[in-house]
Amino acid sequence: MWTINQDHPEVIKIYKHLAGPNNTSFEYGFFRSEALQRLVERAGEDEAKRKELLPLLKIGISTPSEVQIPCINIVGSYGTLAKDFVPILKKLKLSSDEDIRDAASKALDLIGP
Repeated sequence: MWTINQDHPEVIKIYKHLAGPNNTSFEYGFFRSEALQRLVERAGEDEAKRKELLPLLKIGISTPSEVQIPCINIVGSYGTLAKDFVPILKKLKLSSDEDIRDAASKALDLIGP
């Protein structure tokens, strides 16, 4: 039996592709979610790796899908690194979806003023 090296550049490239802008339709939801989760786990507390994920998280937050709330939560956990997301989160705080409003509000609290 073999295992996949999660840090191999080709594996990271595939995860980024799966989490990227070409896979925002509902059919790709599971794959986007899994790829984003793997990338977030890989990034851990490493600020440089987190910065690499910001464009993918922006897509996830801006695209209504099952990854929207998890992306909002991740962005909130990034604190001040996610300052550029404040305008988007403020708009989402006015969403008709209560779960999105709550997640956006919590993320804004975590990011700070």
